[in-house]
Amino acid sequence: MQSEKDNLKNENNKLASQLREVRQELNDEKAKRSKSEEYIHKYQELTTTNSTLTKEKQNLSEKLNESNVLLQTTKEKLNKQTTDNNLMKKKLESLESSKKGSSSAKILCVLFAILTVIFAILFFTGNNDGADSSELVSKQKEIDRLNNHVSDLNYEISHNSSDLSAKQNEIDQLKNQIATSSTTISATACNIFYKGLQNPLSVAASGYNNINVSATGGATITKGKVAGYEGEYIVTVPAGSQTKEVTINVSADGKSVGHQTFKVMNVPSPIITIGGYKSGDDVPKAAIKGSPRLDAVLEGGFFPFKDVKYTVTSFTYMKEVSGVTSSQVVSGNTIPGDILSDISKKASGSSISFIGIKVSSPSGPRNAPGFAARLK
Repeated sequence: MQSEKDNLKNENNKLASQLREVRQELNDEKAKRSKSEEYIHKYQELTTTNSTLTKEKQNLSEKLNESNVLLQTTKEKLNKQTTDNNLMKKKLESLESSKKGSSSAKILCVLFAILTVIFAILFFTGNNDGADSSELVSKQKEIDRLNNHVSDLNYEISHNSSDLSAKQNEIDQLKNQIATSSTTISATACNIFYKGLQNPLSVAASGYNNINVSATGGATITKGKVAGYEGEYIVTVPAGSQTKEVTINVSADGKSVGHQTFKVMNVPSPIITIGGYKSGDDVPKAAIKGSPRLDAVLEGGFFPFKDVKYTVTSFTYMKEVSGVTSSQVVSGNTIPGDILSDISKKASGSSISFIGIKVSSPSGPRNAPGFAARLK
């Protein structure tokens, strides 16, 4: 009786430990998603900054082009003015050559007129050159300032691009983690696969199509529902399998998007009852006579699957006659007539004992604890 209680206590402790593991996994998953969202936010900020700098560089480039056009126009005006001056000089030389034979008065008049024209030309030319030169210097300074600003922007963009490239690599890694973390794989009954049972499984891969789900460890996975549970897949680990873990792999659109490993266990050991009485109880002879068989049932405690069937396949009855103990092996779960006769002859307060009880279970053959009781 104490051994059975210890076994049940150990089972409950295991299940409690597994529940703690599941909670820790959920907390880790939440922390991972929070970190992923933080990096994505930083990436978006860097992308926005880089876009703003690129637009500013483009605006400055347009201004620089406008200044270059203005500079070119100013240079053309200066070249034209120089050409006009050269033509005027040639005309003056021609006049001087043609007027050599004229009188001194005419020469003086002509020279005076020419000098007047030259003075006027030089005056206006000098003023225009000064204005154009001043404008040119001003524009050149503006162009130099813009070029320096563009250089600064290019450096800043290059520096940010380097940071952005490093962040992009980190973001790509996080995207893979996010893709994995956004894939939810959960055993909806409990975080364990039990051999021989239909274990319900839920799989969700957000944003993906053509989802494919597979299992390792000799387990099979099919689409379907287990009554009373969420989940669109059923995982079955064969009874008698020696595997201790099964990994569920999820792929979508030709690439892996997640996996999850689950422990594999046998179903819990049952207890033996006769006529509804458990080992250690005081059992009326009438109860044994009214229900002459050994039943294997799953005692209370936490176990997510209902209606798990066990069947006693053999047992040994300990018989005592005149102080001599002997054993009788019985196949099946029914108490035969000779054992019932022996029990009926026993006095109230006498003990009966069944040992070596073997049962069939969804996970395969199991040994069940013995049954010992006192008659009343």
